[in-house]
Amino acid sequence: MTLLDSWDNSSDYNDVWGYVAPDGKEYGIIGDRATISIIDVSDPLNIVKVSDIIQGENSIWRDYKVFSHYLYSITDNGTNAVNGIVVYDLTDPAAPVRVKDVNSEFGRCHNIYIDEANARIYAVGMPGSTDMCVYDLTTPADPVLLNCYDLDTISDGALGISGGFYIHDIFVKDNIAYSSHGYAGYGVWDMNDVDNVSLLGLLDNSFFDAGYVHSSWNSDDDNHAVLATEVGGDPKIYWVDQSDLSNINVLYKYKDPLCNDPGNLANKRPHNPYIIGDKIYTSFYHDGVHVLEIDFEADTLRRVGYYDTYPDNTNYNVGFQGSWGAYPYLPSGIILGSDITYGLFTLTYDGLPTYTFQGPGTDWGTASNWYNDKIPPIGFTGSVVISKNCVKSDNSSFPINAKIIVNTGATFTQE
Repeated sequence: MTLLDSWDNSSDYNDVWGYVAPDGKEYGIIGDRATISIIDVSDPLNIVKVSDIIQGENSIWRDYKVFSHYLYSITDNGTNAVNGIVVYDLTDPAAPVRVKDVNSEFGRCHNIYIDEANARIYAVGMPGSTDMCVYDLTTPADPVLLNCYDLDTISDGALGISGGFYIHDIFVKDNIAYSSHGYAGYGVWDMNDVDNVSLLGLLDNSFFDAGYVHSSWNSDDDNHAVLATEVGGDPKIYWVDQSDLSNINVLYKYKDPLCNDPGNLANKRPHNPYIIGDKIYTSFYHDGVHVLEIDFEADTLRRVGYYDTYPDNTNYNVGFQGSWGAYPYLPSGIILGSDITYGLFTLTYDGLPTYTFQGPGTDWGTASNWYNDKIPPIGFTGSVVISKNCVKSDNSSFPINAKIIVNTGATFTQE
């Protein structure tokens, strides 16, 4: 990945989202403990803050989503958060207008998600017995409550599971909610009838190495999902088959390959994965923003790019530091990354490196792809000499030494 520019106001930052204004200009939205900042990223090489929003609560936990030209913002912080969902008009990003506080049902929550095709916003992660509230956004400036739910009362006895359905994060598509339930695992809920919600499927956290299921995102066809466990167990990315919601299962687990010290795993954790096509974009706290490639046929993941937003520290036991979020959905294709210490980054994913091979001419063509399983690309430019036992066309073999000249950035790890 390549850094284009960054912006830092010397604060403690949290999540990042993107917005395209009515005039087509692109913006990044990033929060700190006191403020939401709107950053013009239309020129990703020269990003500029255009406005600050002071919502009123002091918190490191903020979340925000955009629908039409409206920003919806929530805060999760003890008794200080009393505003619920705050709605801002972003017609002019340089002068956001606060149009409504939706706070009759709750003052604080942890996450919101907008099912744009159905004009609904979902709020989750409230204190107390309420697990989820759903609002209609037919009039975007005036969310209308559809219903709130205590999912424990709905799910008791279903699939042999009962209780504990606090939702930390949620993804919704076509009125089906895919919920990250922390230590209760991963659930899928039918929200078509807001007065008759039902549990369609559940995978408890024993399938996630007893970890805390933090967040998820669906593949384009919804048959798969990527999930991140943030704390507990050994934090990983999980690739899940959910084509049959009565039999959801984990196909593949991915651990940051930079995390090779089993005694020092506390903060080598993924956070907030997103999918575009066959790529997953995710933050990895101390180890920055990562791009993973999905092999749908083999149901495997491999890392194909990363950028370290927090290079100063490799002592993973010092607490939560580094990359909080990565937003890949702006039309320009730039990736927005947020770092707890260093603010907003504009990044590009450059694709896999290209190579020129220098080696023996005889039967060289029969050795196609011989390097792939032994020399994964990471981030370097130069050359490397390797050895490989290659198969000739008559099925005999011969050893070779070959030089790989790296035309674009890559590094190599010896396995």
